Amino acid sequence: MATGIYEKTCAQRLMPGARPFGILTTGALQRFVYLHRQLPCLAPVVVGSQLVAYSTILTLRHMRAKPVAILEPEAHIRTSGLVATGARLLFGVPTLSGTRICDIQNGNKVEAVTIEHQGSTRVLPCDGVVFTGDWIPEATLARASHIGIDPTTKGPQIDEDGRTHDPQFFAAGNVVGSVRSAGACAMAGRRAARTIFREFHRQLLQSEEKTPSLTI
Repeated sequence: MATGIYEKTCAQRLMPGARPFGILTTGALQRFVYLHRQLPCLAPVVVGSQLVAYSTILTLRHMRAKPVAILEPEAHIRTSGLVATGARLLFGVPTLSGTRICDIQNGNKVEAVTIEHQGSTRVLPCDGVVFTGDWIPEATLARASHIGIDPTTKGPQIDEDGRTHDPQFFAAGNVVGSVRSAGACAMAGRRAARTIFREFHRQLLQSEEKTPSLTI
């Protein structure tokens, strides 16, 4: 099982305001850009300051677009100050921590957001809202089966080899409830594959030992 992880949507974050065109996650934005060569917004706000937010900035710059600002609901940014400084100095994108979206204004699409920052509210013109981070493992298969879900990680519980509660099932990658790079996920999948191979080999040897020899 390697179904990955996804970002919480606007509805899952209980975000106030309308739901016009232009509200999306980083994953949705990257599908628009890299699969369909379309850009749904030119000057959005980016919500969240995890590393994936800076991936969003790079994706927008790839299409010669630029976000208005990075909005972080927490009091402190979630990545190193160096990354936030780089976003401001290299890309000219400010990061506003302790900022909450109060309303999303729209006609047919996003036109502005009303934000609360440092005790005051103001309107920030933009044409989109990109939600980043705040991950949920795509563990629907595990949740609907006898494998079950780890209440802490929200993904299937595994041992160091990727084996779940049922030894017939393995899980690897971000579905286990951690946000890791593609390389780290691939290594976890390789460990699980090696264990599966050893299990098949062991069962094959046991089967051969139980098979009576034929004497002619």
